[in-house]
Amino acid sequence: SLDQEAVDAYLHPFVVFELQDEILVTVETYSAELQVSQPQEVLVYQHTLERLRPSALWSDEAIQAIRTF
Repeated sequence: SLDQEAVDAYLHPFVVFELQDEILVTVETYSAELQVSQPQEVLVYQHTLERLRPSALWSDEAIQAIRTF
């Protein structure tokens, strides 16, 4: 729920693309979009996503939270 404390800082939005032959991360900063493909750097984003995922809202709960903003 929204009353949970964040488990990690969410400084910039990012997307992890798990492609057939590689994993690519795109990161949106204030001034640019970065593409991360080095395995050690990709792991940082994968671990961050795993830490954030349990506090995410899903389905009806997410819709309700959006409606209350």
